[in-house]
Amino acid sequence: MPVQLAAELERRGHQVSLVMPAHRSVREAKLNVAPWGDKLRIPIGNRMVEGQVLYVEWSPDDRKGRRLPLYLIDQPDYFDRPQLYGEGQTPYADNCERFVFFNRAALEFASRLPKPPDVIHAMDWPTGLLPAYLEIEYRNLPTWEHTASVFTVPQLEDQGIFWHWDMLLTGLDWKYFNWKQMECYGYLNWLKTGLVFADHITLPSQQAVREVQDARFACGLEGVFQSRQASLTGIPLGLNFQQWNPATDSYLAQKYTPATSALGKAACKRQLQQQFSFAPNAAAAVVAVWLAPGDMASLALLSETLQVWSPDKGLQWVIMGADNSQQSVLAKVTQQTPQVVQVLTELQDPIFRQTLAAADLCLIPAAVENGLPCQLYAFRYGALPVARAQGSLADVVTEPNEETLASHQANGFLFCEPKPASLADALGRALSLFRQQPTVWQQLVSHAMNLDTSWTHASHAYETLYQSAIQGRRLQTTHS
Repeated sequence: MPVQLAAELERRGHQVSLVMPAHRSVREAKLNVAPWGDKLRIPIGNRMVEGQVLYVEWSPDDRKGRRLPLYLIDQPDYFDRPQLYGEGQTPYADNCERFVFFNRAALEFASRLPKPPDVIHAMDWPTGLLPAYLEIEYRNLPTWEHTASVFTVPQLEDQGIFWHWDMLLTGLDWKYFNWKQMECYGYLNWLKTGLVFADHITLPSQQAVREVQDARFACGLEGVFQSRQASLTGIPLGLNFQQWNPATDSYLAQKYTPATSALGKAACKRQLQQQFSFAPNAAAAVVAVWLAPGDMASLALLSETLQVWSPDKGLQWVIMGADNSQQSVLAKVTQQTPQVVQVLTELQDPIFRQTLAAADLCLIPAAVENGLPCQLYAFRYGALPVARAQGSLADVVTEPNEETLASHQANGFLFCEPKPASLADALGRALSLFRQQPTVWQQLVSHAMNLDTSWTHASHAYETLYQSAIQGRRLQTTHS
């Protein structure tokens, strides 16, 4: 489950435990970990691999007081690596084996607890086998009959697809390698496996629930989603409002609230212009661009947009998150117009916060749901989104018109097609309002910053879903 959701559920009185691989990046955080329990011996194909559970009480937002129990599955050969899933554009060749170990180890750890969990909440393809192992290997064990599974799908592009012989690594019977369960177009598909075996499936919005059942958006899994329609729920991602708050953010040149955003963001803009050697132009519109690493389709759209708009000296662009391959494509534009275009390769503090605080607009060109709450960070810091009308973006970004202005809902701009003309139209509408109607613009900034997108709302929805999943499991046991 998302870490911040776990923190909110724990705050609300639930007993929550996080389980994740002991990746190198986690170990380098220098947490005060200690071994928990005996060593693990996990079957991988026809051999056994040893590992260890590590335990630490951890706070995801440096809070004082209550802390979450975090259990790390430690197996250095699998997880002590520079990156999580691969290096550059090349996935690790043994990813299937690595995460078979993690999925099996997580359930073995859970079986050693005083009692099984009420709900196992898995997220994304690396945990896609958890619902399958739960259903196939644990369901008939004493006390496990009521444990429900929830599977969250933050994105569809990376599905955890492996050649069919990797089925041997899972230890599951070949009978499950069929088009209704684990097989997809001849390959082992982890995301599909999670979708098939989970009791409930969540997506980041109601719009996403509709779209994943449409072949245009489902990346080949529309049939699976259609077959699980009754088990799909759209629950928006949230933001930790204490951690992300421009009124208390010490990284900013000047802190601000919705009421003081004009002065505060102007000070932040001056700092950013100086830092990036942009012209010191208070009237310039700063456009922060959220580019997902590896998203070449969005890069192509952005490149064409920059060709048209970068000569406009009233625009200053900061492109966030570009990987090495994307940087090489963007290099020509940045070399031609370094005074108005800068590229940031990592989304790290403090520059990430400072960029959003300085930005007037946040361009999100992604044509597919990518699982990142880009718009939520933008809203919180008063950078109005210019985004594709798809998925969770379409649910929360509201165009300005007479009705939405009067109801205090207008907070951004949408484009319908991933084409330069469609994006240019949305960008043109935004810049027209920014330059010609500053009072109305400030209203939109206020609406965006006042929008409640905290984890509080999402946690209520997940509580309801968990209760439904547990009740469903008990009914199945009663009727079996």
